[in-house]
Amino acid sequence: MTHFLYDEGQVAFVFEVAEEGGEFTHVRVSVKGYVVAITSIARTANITADHKGEGEMEKQTPSTAAVSSVCQIFNLSGVLLQTHHLQDEEVSDVQVSAEGDLIFLTLCPGVTRICRIDDFVTVQEYVSPSTGASISATSFGPKEAVILLASGHDDGTLSLQLLPDASGSVSFLANVRRLLGVSAKLKRVKGTVQHAQTLAMSTLDNAKAVTSTARDIAGEALGEAKVMMRGFFSYLQKQG
Repeated sequence: MTHFLYDEGQVAFVFEVAEEGGEFTHVRVSVKGYVVAITSIARTANITADHKGEGEMEKQTPSTAAVSSVCQIFNLSGVLLQTHHLQDEEVSDVQVSAEGDLIFLTLCPGVTRICRIDDFVTVQEYVSPSTGASISATSFGPKEAVILLASGHDDGTLSLQLLPDASGSVSFLANVRRLLGVSAKLKRVKGTVQHAQTLAMSTLDNAKAVTSTARDIAGEALGEAKVMMRGFFSYLQKQG
């Protein structure tokens, strides 16, 4: 159920799960004017065991099939624009980029898939470096220029990947990329957290240097503006 925030909580529209028996697990809103809803569908199947003994009945053993997911994309008027079935793929987390044009899907057991929101084309896909370890948490940033994708896993592994900028798949300023010293298209950190921390800290140090330089420039500009305003006020006082 979607509400208007500034109209006393008036209901904008209501949407239902993609299939009967499913349940909503994630709902996200894009600044581009889209609502992304994920429906999880769990199906159970009975496995029949045949017995050749005369007079014996066939026995059925219940088993749970893989969970499937359905991704629906609505506009802010509640109109369904797209429906995408992810057969035998369970979505454990969904995030939308700051620009609102990319969807970050975390799939079980350990896949991160980046799709465009307008046509759901897969831009990038990363597989967990740890065999059999599910992704427990994901994050990407920085907000102003997304270049890093971080994923934590159940076995304690931290993976950091530098996102490529090919075909506008992940948009960020080219000059920021150069300033941060990001030269490789893709880097993957496997194993210990210490290695991941080293990469993260080196990138963070570069980012701090860029931020410090930007602050110095802003401070100088502010100082010049203050001097100009003082001169202007002095001129007005003399004229008065």
